[in-house]
Amino acid sequence: MPVSAIILAAGSSSRMGQSKQLLPWKNETLLTHAIHTAMESRVGHVLIVLGSNESEHRKAIEKLPVTIVSNPLWKNGMGSSLKAGLKQAKDAEAVLIMVCDQPFVTTDHLNNLIQHFERTGQLIVASKYMDTVGVPALFSKKMFDELMDLDDKEGARKVIMKHDHSVVILASGVDLDTPDDYQKALSH
Repeated sequence: MPVSAIILAAGSSSRMGQSKQLLPWKNETLLTHAIHTAMESRVGHVLIVLGSNESEHRKAIEKLPVTIVSNPLWKNGMGSSLKAGLKQAKDAEAVLIMVCDQPFVTTDHLNNLIQHFERTGQLIVASKYMDTVGVPALFSKKMFDELMDLDDKEGARKVIMKHDHSVVILASGVDLDTPDDYQKALSH
């Protein structure tokens, strides 16, 4: 398994006011859309980290060929979910970290991240949207220990920014954090 995708979907979506994971997106939900995008890419294995509303989210994806990772510490922050997924992907040569609230991320974009990683040997290949650099981002196995050392409240962006001098950055989509973000995205 050269690259495993880890989709972080454990949060409570407090700014959205409801489960982002289950919001309708086209003919599916944001969560299933992220899963299908990852499955159609060149990743070898897809892991989904669940926490808040786990039983509802688990039921929505139980028939998909993915590994579901339960994170009982999800309230501690995104770093706890990242580490829970990383423990399950320890045999991968690299991990592609994703979130489920970026519906404009395409399979082509994920494949470009993987291709840049394979071609350049960079330790990190990240995405840029608007003025933000972050996920989806691919991390070489050489970065796993550093990701595991993150504080539970910190996300992968901290590692990306620490190594910004050696990160390949590719353009990507936007996050859906609020009801307004979601409504604007639906109109595109």
